[in-house]
Amino acid sequence: PLGGLFNAIDTLKRHGGDANTRGTTLDLVERGLKGIRDVVRAALMSYRAQRDDRPLSHDDIDDLKLLITPEARRRGVALQWRNDLAGSVALPANSVRQIILNLVLNACQAAPRDSWTSVSISESAKTIVLQVEDAGPGMPSAAVAMLTGAVDRPAPIGNGTGLGLWMTNRLVRERDGHVTVSNST
Repeated sequence: PLGGLFNAIDTLKRHGGDANTRGTTLDLVERGLKGIRDVVRAALMSYRAQRDDRPLSHDDIDDLKLLITPEARRRGVALQWRNDLAGSVALPANSVRQIILNLVLNACQAAPRDSWTSVSISESAKTIVLQVEDAGPGMPSAAVAMLTGAVDRPAPIGNGTGLGLWMTNRLVRERDGHVTVSNST
């Protein structure tokens, strides 16, 4: 993909004044960048360094809000955030943060412009409860299957690869958790 992107840049430099060439070349650049993104995601899943077992804290969750808010704003989605963790929880911070990040970014993508996405995290007994909601049309059945573990490997879903949902399920199962999906419509 990188070779194709460099060729596209050269084409834009030489022929960028022509609207048809510019449109075709920018489409190629976009597809190339998506290809690189998918390769990087797959590599991260396969060759991820040893996971940090640092316990999850209230601040870990609030830091995610700072990371996600610009993307939500860019998509025209109001982000509602409730973090009721009182202190540290004996769960690996990096894994839980990855779960939340995957789910909330998916919710922001699914929510229509000028709507909302809601995130709440609380603790009860020896568990945490994460709830992510959005004003979107509901998850397609293939996405629900990926997230709940009904399928055992990532597969393309809509405009994405399904890797984030598959990885979320895997991380949840590693901690003896479970995922429930409901649709209010």
